[in-house]
Formats: sequence, C-alpha cells, structure tokens
Amino acid sequence: MSLSMPLRAASSLALTLSALLFAGATGAGSPAPKVERVDIDNQCRMSVIPVWSVEVIRWTPDRGPPARFVADTYLAEGPDVFIALGVAQGAFWAIEGVTPSDACDDCARVDLVATSLVDGKRRVFHVLTGKDRDALVGGAQADVHARVLGRLFQLANGPWPAAELKHDYSLRLPERSPEGLVKQYQGWLVEVKKAKQWGLRFGLKVETVACWCTYAWETKKLSP
Repeated sequence: MSLSMPLRAASSLALTLSALLFAGATGAGSPAPKVERVDIDNQCRMSVIPVWSVEVIRWTPDRGPPARFVADTYLAEGPDVFIALGVAQGAFWAIEGVTPSDACDDCARVDLVATSLVDGKRRVFHVLTGKDRDALVGGAQADVHARVLGRLFQLANGPWPAAELKHDYSLRLPERSPEGLVKQYQGWLVEVKKAKQWGLRFGLKVETVACWCTYAWETKKLSP
C-alpha cells in the first residue's frame, strides 16, 4: 500500500490552510478596516495617564485572511486593541492586545481568546508574550509581525477553528462623546450579541500593585 496519497492529502490540507490564513496582504484588494477608538477615564488612580484608549476592529472575510489581517492590524493599531473575529464551535473568538502594566515601556502582549457563549468562560492562547518582547528587543517591527503571524499559524493548526468563523452577530460600543470618550464607564468597552441567543461584554480589569497599575481584559456574559 502506497504512503504517497495520505502524504499528498496532508500537504494539500496544509497549503489550503496556509492560503486561507496568510495569502495576500490585508490591503491588497480588500477594504480598509474600520477602526473605532474608545477612550475611558483611567480607572487606576495611581496612574499619571488620564485616559486609557483601545482600538476596536471587526474582521470579516472580505478583509483578507484572518491571521495576516491580525498581524497587519496589530502592527498598525496596537498595542491596545480588540479585534472581533467571529463565532465558531460554541465560542466567540477575538484578539485582545493590552499593555499589562504602566511599569514598563514595551511589555504589550497579544492573546487569542475564545469565550464560551454558554457560560462566558475564557480560554486564552498567547500570541505575543513578555518573553517574546524580551527576545525581540532591538529588532524591527517586521520581527513582531512575523512572530504574531507564525504563532497564529500554529494555533490554526490546533485549537483555533479559523476556517469556521461566522459573523451573524452585532457589535456595539458604549455611548461616547464626539471626541471618543465614554461618558460614563460601566465596566465594558465592546458588546457582541446575537438577539435572543447570547451576549458578551468585554471590558478592562484594573488593579493596583505597589505604586503601579495593571490592566487586563475580562468578559461578562449577558442574559439572552
């Protein structure tokens, strides 16, 4: 029995996946992503930074392959970003970028997060970590891009069902002033919802450690 057929099939699958996730550039024949900035009064009283900002972007298939879109968009809009990717396998998938502490200049991290539509529990897959940042110190932005792209490819060959993402949901931001500042922060920055089925809100968790402020994304499940 020949082993060439299964090997050919596996190779074909890998090429198909690679094309789905990486082929082309975000800007090549694709509409520019709509980027919305959301500002809130800094929730940490220890911080000298009065406003915390996040860029919110929604990925859809017409904007090019998801992994390359994420890498390109993070480089352009990061470090504090929320990229809504869609729904697959009972979870909402998103990219969460955050600078976790104001005690460091270049410690921003990126996670791929799957949030259960049933109970709101989060599964976090690291895309760019503090150790990655340390290893890339002094490198070019292209090195960060390559690291993000490579890690997403690994995840797409494992837990991330990138080819199954669906987009039948609404995305809403809190009410803001004309300058983009949230009028009264209620603990959430992004709401994703499918009417009468499920809803999730993503917000900022702020804590004080010694004389520093720490920041992290968190999720709250809404009643249908």
